[in-house]
Amino acid sequence: MDRTRVPCGIRFAQRHAGDGTALPARSAAEEVHGITIPSQIAQRRRRHWGVPHNSLRGPRVYSRAAGRYIADFEGSWCTVKPPPFQYHAPRTVDEAVELLDRYSDSAKVLAGGQSMVPLLNLRLANVEHLIDLNTIDGLTYISNDQDHALTIGATARQRAVEQSSAVTDRLAILQDALSYVGHMQIRNRGTVVGSICHADPAAEMPALWLAVGGEATIVATSGKRKIDADSFFASYFTTSVQPNELVTEVTFNVANSATGHSINEVARRHGDFALAGVVAQVTLDDDRKAISDARIALFGVAGTPVRAGSAERLLKGRAADDEAWAAAADAVDGDISPTSDVHASEEYRRQVARVLTQRSLREAAERAAGQPQRGGSR
Repeated sequence: MDRTRVPCGIRFAQRHAGDGTALPARSAAEEVHGITIPSQIAQRRRRHWGVPHNSLRGPRVYSRAAGRYIADFEGSWCTVKPPPFQYHAPRTVDEAVELLDRYSDSAKVLAGGQSMVPLLNLRLANVEHLIDLNTIDGLTYISNDQDHALTIGATARQRAVEQSSAVTDRLAILQDALSYVGHMQIRNRGTVVGSICHADPAAEMPALWLAVGGEATIVATSGKRKIDADSFFASYFTTSVQPNELVTEVTFNVANSATGHSINEVARRHGDFALAGVVAQVTLDDDRKAISDARIALFGVAGTPVRAGSAERLLKGRAADDEAWAAAADAVDGDISPTSDVHASEEYRRQVARVLTQRSLREAAERAAGQPQRGGSR
């Protein structure tokens, strides 16, 4: 069977059941997405949606392991929510970049699918070619080999990263940030690199990467290049990665023991995208009293995650006290450009950003000084 034109039900059966077998549909009723429905209902569906007479008929896929029918399709395609696309399952990175080079603007990459699949189902995205990275071995790694960096492969799941001992020991801020990302079901499938590449301005992963610093490894048929976090994000949901390029890994810089961190956000419900959020990292001097370095990134308050450069410069060399945090919060106001929408006004987002900046800096400094930590805002 041609792997580039496999019906979604068959692919699901092959991957998750392992023994999927196509069986003929019953004549007395019709199978629609694994549910047997009477012919009269199917006819009403056809009249309402304008579906061809035979699009709801066809063979079904039976899983002996599951003891039930798990998919049905008609001909070479099944009736699904997303627009039609051609599915590709490369086995190597070289194959993937060759496909990207061939199809370029008409292709998209699938890693965890927690953003891409809903966009396709809602038809907010329309792609002709979908390239699945999950069939490529060797991209799920969490590497702790470098002295001052932690490297995460393109298909490493967020939940695996969250539970990694290497992350706990060396980059606990990543673990803290992941606890804000959706719910466990989302993190079981979503990927850290995919979230960064999706570049949602209200998401936690892009802002975290920007706050701690690091670089992405980008591969194309022409070769390999690296780009740092400060140069990665271009605009709303847009990065500097070209259509024919693939991000294979992302590195996160690991700070020294005199550095503390904090992430805080305000959302309507836990798991929702943030109305505003702040990631802060503070490094104290040898006496643990003055600030030798500070990094601040905000999300949900501009078209991309934002580094608060003016606030960072203001903090260097100052005493780690409430006066410094208040001054930094005032400086942050000039670095952000929030907008009003149905969820919150511009004024509200600015006020939340100021409050969370003070809170995050204070908590980061307390952690750097070895003081007990308080919980963040959700």
